Order: sequence, then C-alpha cells, then structure tokens
Amino acid sequence: MGEPRRQRFYLHEEGLYVTLTFEEVGGRPECVAVEVRPYGKRPIRTADLRTLRLQELIERALTGSVLSFDFAKRGGRTWIKPRLVPVKRRSREPDDPLRLARAAAIYEQGGRKPVDRVAHAFQLSHSGAAKLVGRARQAGYLTKTTKRVVGGRRTAKARRVLAQSKEGKP
Repeated sequence: MGEPRRQRFYLHEEGLYVTLTFEEVGGRPECVAVEVRPYGKRPIRTADLRTLRLQELIERALTGSVLSFDFAKRGGRTWIKPRLVPVKRRSREPDDPLRLARAAAIYEQGGRKPVDRVAHAFQLSHSGAAKLVGRARQAGYLTKTTKRVVGGRRTAKARRVLAQSKEGKP
C-alpha cells in the first residue's frame, strides 16, 4: 500500500473546502477519509453537509478532474472563480470470459446474499459486484431471473469456460 493521496476541492457556491483522502485497497483506490472545512470563519451547518455531492466529487477525483479558474473583471476588480473540469474517463476494458464465468459460479453457490459473496471474492463494492453479475447474466453466463428475486444458474457456456481454464486451454 502506497502513500495516501489527497484531492482538495473548493466548492464555490457552498463556500466549502472538501478534502478526500484515497488509499489503495485491494489494488484499487478507495476513499478512506473526507474532511470538510468552511471558507472563512463561518461555521459548517447541517444544510451544508446535505448539499455535498460526495459521489460526484469521488468520481471527479478518480477520473482526474482538473481545477480551472475563470477570471472576470467587474467594477475595477478581478474576480477569480475556480471550477472543476472533468477529464474524459477511460472506457472500461471488456470483461474476461473467465472472470464472468467465475462470477456466475460464485453467484450460483447462493446463500441469502450471493452478490455479497461475489463482492468478497473479487474485492469489489456491492454495486460493483452487482454490475459484474449483471454483465455475466447479459453475456449468457447466468440464467435470467425475475425482478427482485435472487436466483440464476450457471449456463453451459459458463461451465465450458471454467472447464477449459482448469485444463489449461486458452
């Protein structure tokens, strides 16, 4: 695990500084701390905390947003307004068939919360694991299920991919 990385944002409209601290967990960056400070001497109110868009800030930090400044002259003064400009996100690489087949096999083992089992096995968040299971289902490695009902079985396609990997075939 490397040094923690900090990303600081100034939220102009809210008058707040937000500092996010990231550490590498399971080979990927995770937000492990959030610090909120007011601009100036005013106190932080609960309304300020409700307006924070933490998910958006975390995504911006992870996709490499750039802090940009707008300059405007009014009344003989120069006003500086910082703003975040997101950098284009790289597209996700296509899923490996073996990874999708493994996710289907782990999901099929069942239990009350099969997505949590997938999350634990792949060191993903719950939503990341649910998306992986969804992609496995869409690619034909899991059978379809009805909405809000846990279920789904490995398909022949998933069994074939897993069998090939055990034999050492590509």
